[in-house]
Parts: sequence; structure tokens; C-alpha cells
Amino acid sequence: MLTFVVAGGGFSGVEVVAELADLLHDAVRLYPGIDRRELRLVVVQSGPRILPEVNERLAAFARGKLEQKGIEVRTDSGIAALTPTHAILRDGSQVPTNTLVATIGNRPHPLVETLPCGRNERGAVIVDEYLQTTEPGIYALGDVAAVPDLKRGGTCPPTAQYAIREAPYLAHNLLANVDGRRRLPFSFGALGQLASLGRGSAVAELFGLQVSGWLAWWLWRAVYLSKLPNFERKVRVLADWLFSSILPRDTARLKLERSTSFVRMHFEPGQAIVEQGEVGSRFFLIVRGRVAVVRAEPGGAEVRVRELGPGEYFGELALLRGSRRNATVRAITPVDVLSMERGDFLALATHGPFFMDHLESAVRERLTEPTPSEPSRASPA
Repeated sequence: MLTFVVAGGGFSGVEVVAELADLLHDAVRLYPGIDRRELRLVVVQSGPRILPEVNERLAAFARGKLEQKGIEVRTDSGIAALTPTHAILRDGSQVPTNTLVATIGNRPHPLVETLPCGRNERGAVIVDEYLQTTEPGIYALGDVAAVPDLKRGGTCPPTAQYAIREAPYLAHNLLANVDGRRRLPFSFGALGQLASLGRGSAVAELFGLQVSGWLAWWLWRAVYLSKLPNFERKVRVLADWLFSSILPRDTARLKLERSTSFVRMHFEPGQAIVEQGEVGSRFFLIVRGRVAVVRAEPGGAEVRVRELGPGEYFGELALLRGSRRNATVRAITPVDVLSMERGDFLALATHGPFFMDHLESAVRERLTEPTPSEPSRASPA
């Protein structure tokens, strides 16, 4: 519970993990039972270095600052799978954690895939320097488009700095098509890039100048302040910054309402989804993969009761009877399940007579089973 993993080592990932480190080390003093050394933060980047948007010197400086904060930096890796208890990396290693923050970017909306346009490996629509796709009359910009960078080569970053400047070019070229005027190629040299590394440190590349440390941090704050929409907001934020520099961080506990919907979970082979003897709290429906239902006998040996696959379910018996699990359910293959909290499950069973009748029939069948060898639609868990 004290391990936090951030997936993605770009601007968002670096800023999140640095701010998270500051927050946790400020908050841990409120918990005398927790040793500061028990905190573990890991940032995972698929490429060879973090902050690929800036030059190598600034990226190396950023990595050094993160490591000074006690943050582990894993490069040339990535998140292969996430289970309720582990983040599994592409190299096969596992990080036990209950918290993963994903900052790995986004893909264009699935609607884009229905368009008859060329797309790159990220799924972004390929456009020319006039922001026109391979289909005449269809234009694209921003996150959804792979816009050629006429200044530095490659494609333009899918950031707001570029998108807001692409918009007037696209509008001009649309009207130029209608009026028969000359279209304008989009060309823009980035003003710069900034990334915060937590309290008192940042990296910045502005107009070709490279800055790091305290000065870059204040530049980052100045740019942030300048982007706020009105004077009142600027004054409020500036005052908050000034007070936070001399007063301790204000921390509060945020208690969220539990979801009333199904939650999708993933488990790797060998992982236990439910354990025999634990209190039942969730109902599970298998979406993909196969699981084994096993029961520990008094002598300690395990007996396999059955296997379950897609469309089958388990965990309802303990919820209906208010008892402990009488079997362990373990993933045989990579498994995706939909899970529902006990309260939501009982509400569904109460207000859905057909569902309740089906469950009661399955429970009676299992409770009268003389042997564990025959498969059924449900499990004894």
C-alpha cells in the first residue's frame, strides 16, 4: 500500500511522480507508525530515457533529481499488465502495488478508425503540411493528427502549444479551398518546454536556452501563472504559492463513494482471485481466460473442483450465505473478470427475480454435489 507506480516518463509522468513524492513525504509525518523508508515510488518509461521531449543533458539532470528524492526510474521497460496487487513490467518483473497512475498518453477516438484516411502506428491521422488527410476535403489537427514538423523534422508534438496554432492555418486552408486561394503550410518553432521536478526544481528549454534547477522552477511557475484566465485567479494562486513556501502543506483525506458498477480486473497465471477462508465481498464474472477452483482438504492437500471459462461466474455463494469462501479460485491463463461489490450484487439479486432464481438453483445444485469432478455454470466459491 506504500508503493506507488507511475507509468510514463514524459512531462506528465515526471511531474506527477515528483509532486507525489513531495506530498507523501509531507504527509508521512502525520503517521508515526510509518517509517519514511517504507515509501516506494517507481516511474516506468518504455524508452531509453525519461523526458524524451528535451535534450539528453536536461533529461539526465531530471533523472538525477528524481533519484535524489528516492524515486526509482525504470527505463527501457513498460507496463505489460496490471492486477489488483501487482504492476507487471515488460521484462517480466513485478512491482507489488495497489496504486498505479497512468500517464502514457492517449490514442485518437475509435471513430477515427472508421475514416478512409491513412494513419500512423499511434492511430493518428496522417496529414500533409496543409493539415489535409489523404482524403481530399478531410482535414485534421491536434491530438488526432500526425502533423509534419517543418522546422525540426518528424511530426509535431500533440500538445496544446501546437494545436492552438494549427487551428487558424486549418481555418484559412478550408476557406482557401472554397475561394480558390493559395493554402498556407503549417510551420511553427516551439517556444519551449518546461517540466517541474517537485518543490524547488525543474528543467526548461526556452528559445533554445537550457535551464535547470531553482531558476527553471520559477520560470515554470511564471509561465503557469501567465496562462491563468483572469486577474483574480492569478492573485489567488500567487498568494497560495507564497503561503505554501512558509507554511506546511495542507493535507486532507478524500473519501470517495464506492462505484455501483462493475469493475474490470486483470489477473496473471497463478494469482489467486479469491482465497479459501476469506470473507466474501465481491462477485466475479469471467470475460476472458480460464480459472481453477481448488479446495484445501483437512490434511493440507488441494483438490481441483473444476475449471471455469468465459461467461461463467463465481463468488456468489459466500455473498448469498454471508459466509467465508469455501474454495480458492486461481488464474490458469491471463484472466479478465468483471467484479461487483457485495451490496450491488445483493441489490441485483433482490430486484431481479429471474437472476435470484437462477442463483438459488445453482447454489442448491452445488451444495448437494457428492463429488467435485463435474463442471457447472458456477463455482463453489
